Amino acid sequence: MTELATLLRIIRAENNMYLQDMANILGVTKSYLSMVEKGKSPFKEDWIYKLQKALDLSEERVEKLQEYTCINETIRLLPKSEKQRKLVLKLARTLNTLKEEDADAILSILEGKKPE
Repeated sequence: MTELATLLRIIRAENNMYLQDMANILGVTKSYLSMVEKGKSPFKEDWIYKLQKALDLSEERVEKLQEYTCINETIRLLPKSEKQRKLVLKLARTLNTLKEEDADAILSILEGKKPE
């Protein structure tokens, strides 16, 4: 579960809401909101305002929603080969533990430069 999904569920619990209640506020179906919480559909940034207005969210909650919305933007990847797919998955799984100098080296390679 993503941090965004966790935060949405916390907000719903704090406001004694079901998935359908929040979906009504956002103007989407319950199934669409469920897909958002599973990370399979994007959370739209204008929903933050809708939730803030309807639920009187704290500034801290709004900032967290903004942060997690940016983090969870959906990027559609279409690897052309199995090797490319493995590369993308490996990078995604290790990104948070990657040392700064390793990240710089990988970025240099991807930008067509020689690593320093």
